[in-house]
Amino acid sequence: MAIAYVRMKTASGAFQPDRLGLTPEDFALDSVAELFRRDDSGLYPVFEGICRSAQTTSAPFHDQLRRLVLGSVNQHIFRSFRETDPGLARLIRNIKFTLKSHANAHLLRVNDELVIAPTQGELLPHLPLFTEELMLIEFWNAASVGSSLRELLSILVQILLDQSLYRRVYPVTAFALLIRCAYQQREALEQTADAGPHSYDEDIGTVATDIVRGTTGELLTMYCSRGKLPLSAVQAYGKAVMDILCETFVQGDGDSASYFEILQRHIPGLTKDDYVQRHRTKLEYVAKQAKEAMKRALQKEFSVRSDDRNDSGE
Repeated sequence: MAIAYVRMKTASGAFQPDRLGLTPEDFALDSVAELFRRDDSGLYPVFEGICRSAQTTSAPFHDQLRRLVLGSVNQHIFRSFRETDPGLARLIRNIKFTLKSHANAHLLRVNDELVIAPTQGELLPHLPLFTEELMLIEFWNAASVGSSLRELLSILVQILLDQSLYRRVYPVTAFALLIRCAYQQREALEQTADAGPHSYDEDIGTVATDIVRGTTGELLTMYCSRGKLPLSAVQAYGKAVMDILCETFVQGDGDSASYFEILQRHIPGLTKDDYVQRHRTKLEYVAKQAKEAMKRALQKEFSVRSDDRNDSGE
């Protein structure tokens, strides 16, 4: 039960035990180890307690056991953040505190996990959760670095309400990771923009990043929403398109590696047959659109620079 729960959180992007040097299985076993502590008589007091409770209450034993195990995993996750990433632990606490007085969002416990949910509208519990990659694309386009935590929560709620393909809740821990990831990426781009004179390759890399976050991200979101692309492949496609743009516009030799070889870098074990049947058409189309967007962006970028140089008499 604990292993399945940790695997689910890992797959959704809410928690990555490999950052702690552990596999999901090892982390899950560590999470529930304390439950198996014996007392002086050799019994397991925790399990003995829920057995007695199941006999005196209407709550089935399995439900109580499930709450106990998943609650123990969640506590272990939070302790891990507090010990290894105190900044993230503080952000999670601030999110919970802000939600207590937020007009449009509140905390819910779903399957023993704290999630953020809109106060209005259907939650669509039968649908899958937003993945980290898809939510990052939506959040990136709507949020700004100067937004308050209350404003960021409002943005999240609006994203959830504006769609009907995914469950309208989002895990608190995943949202904290989302905020930090989005801010780090924005800050990285801003630092690049403010770093003074750039080389040609650095400028190309910045433009390519914008293309992948914008045009490519929108296409991948569309493919996912229509069921044409597995959610697990979104991040791999984004990285592959970034590689294609860099090889084409920076190295100037876009034929140095085939699209199959490039995608294989990001989907380990991908076979040529699987690529041809499931990925080639979509990747070629996404890459074509990205290249065209890149050409337009570069023409605009460097024509503006040329005009600036002419105006300055250079």
